[in-house]
Amino acid sequence: MASEQQVLFKNLSDKLYEKRKIAAIEVERSVKDMWQNRDIAKIKQTIEYLSQEFAFSVFPNSRNGGLIGLAAVAIAMGEVIY
Repeated sequence: MASEQQVLFKNLSDKLYEKRKIAAIEVERSVKDMWQNRDIAKIKQTIEYLSQEFAFSVFPNSRNGGLIGLAAVAIAMGEVIY
């Protein structure tokens, strides 16, 4: 995993909502770029990572970050679904 992705995912689990929100915006931008490049496997990998490492975490801030990250993916993919 690239260093900037590590920082991004670290910020998703930050205790401050603003840092999690900024990280989620970056996730959304990233997923949109992945879609433009037709990198479906990487989008699936991102969704699985957010689900496994964040959404099902025992730590509340990580869970919140995972949920906001998954919401960002859904927003980015909203155009695709329709």
